[in-house]
Amino acid sequence: MTTYEHGQTAVDGFTARMAPMARARAVRALATLMRHNGIVRSRREIVEVMVGDGATVVPHPKDGRRLMRPCGAYIEERRLTKTAMDYAEHLLARRAKDA
Repeated sequence: MTTYEHGQTAVDGFTARMAPMARARAVRALATLMRHNGIVRSRREIVEVMVGDGATVVPHPKDGRRLMRPCGAYIEERRLTKTAMDYAEHLLARRAKDA
């Protein structure tokens, strides 16, 4: 992560092109702690672990988007937040670009 002059961080380039206020909101949203599978982690860590395990973002008619692992386990956008789903899509796009 890159640290900016005001102590904010860029999350793997995800916030690089955001305005300062939007960057702060995104960093704060991704740093928020939540419990997933009995472990308390930041939303950022949850997304990074799931994407690292092969999860993809899939559309769902009722839940909007889901971050779904190959085994079928998923987490809904309403629980993870739009920002975290956008971050997951960013990580997936970077992975595809690097491959």
